[in-house]
Amino acid sequence: MDRLISEIDKDYGVFDGRTFKQDWFAQYLSRVNIPWPATASGQLNLDDDTFEDMSETYPQLKPLRHLRQNLAGLRKGEIAIDKDGRNRGFLNPFGSSTGRNQPRECIWLMPAWLRGLVKPPEGYALVHLDYGGQEIGCAGSLSRDQNMMDAYKSEDAYLWFAKKGELVPPEATRRTHNAERSLYKIAFLGINYGIGPESLGLRINRSELFARHLIGLHHELFPDYWRWSNRAVDHAMLFGWQSTMFDWIYRLAPNPRPTALRNFPIQSSGAEMLRLGHCLATERGIQVCCPIHDAYVIQTPLEILDQEVVRMRSCMAEASRVVLRGFELFTDVKVIRYPDRYRSSKGEAMWNLVMRLLEEIETETEFQTASPVNTSTMPVAT
Repeated sequence: MDRLISEIDKDYGVFDGRTFKQDWFAQYLSRVNIPWPATASGQLNLDDDTFEDMSETYPQLKPLRHLRQNLAGLRKGEIAIDKDGRNRGFLNPFGSSTGRNQPRECIWLMPAWLRGLVKPPEGYALVHLDYGGQEIGCAGSLSRDQNMMDAYKSEDAYLWFAKKGELVPPEATRRTHNAERSLYKIAFLGINYGIGPESLGLRINRSELFARHLIGLHHELFPDYWRWSNRAVDHAMLFGWQSTMFDWIYRLAPNPRPTALRNFPIQSSGAEMLRLGHCLATERGIQVCCPIHDAYVIQTPLEILDQEVVRMRSCMAEASRVVLRGFELFTDVKVIRYPDRYRSSKGEAMWNLVMRLLEEIETETEFQTASPVNTSTMPVAT
């Protein structure tokens, strides 16, 4: 780990041994002219969600974010690995205030590059299936906002939003305008939950005036969503509780944040959807390895891979229709066939770096072991 820190931190200079120094990080941000969101107390906001958003805007920060994730993961303890080589973490259902699972000791909670350790058994495949744009699909369906549902059905709501606002050309695609898409993804999701213009401007590295324009555009395009969202906040503040689609009650803590109240109906619907889809799949004999926020990993023999993918997608589609009153979410599929490993695009650079360092260490160790000891230079006791 010390070697990994040294390799990455040479570009930042923010670690003292294994300790991340906030004041050194502030100096680095000043040197490279990167504005950074602050907490209510005025300190730099160093939570991982903020790091993730800022890394999308400033890609040079991604290695530093991954390094911090690695260190945090190590402090939480080792991943639980059973004798059969499988990781079985605790799903911790309803562990979140929104009803989402809050799993522990799970490989999928660790830094993305560690997912390279996941590998199907011989003769099998692992399939990662996730709801594409689940949060936007839930928000549009629950509010019955036709524009937001149309944005979702376009299969790229973020570019739909940007095109409607004439922020990108009509022919823009994810391939041709990926950087702009990443910016408007952060904006779209943040505005949905009521982010303010100052915070949004920092997150997307744009002026507060431009952030206000994006917020105004969102309100203009999705008026039914905002009426529904405001009513959800009013109801929660008036009665002191919120409930999921299937009547799990969450009682509000004192002084709740309006952004969290707006977030609840969307996240809780996603949580109900995952639970229902998991039940449907299990009852139909599909081998579900685990749910992951808005996705599942299933295992299947290679000879029936295609059939199992179709069956699992059917379970997920049905679950979305039940929770969202007939509105169906689409699913993305990633297949890992034996002997391949799971590879995450977000963690690939870190995986390659760690593998290189391990190879160097192994080579050095073999060299030291093979080298004969020169006894002529050793001190002799008298």
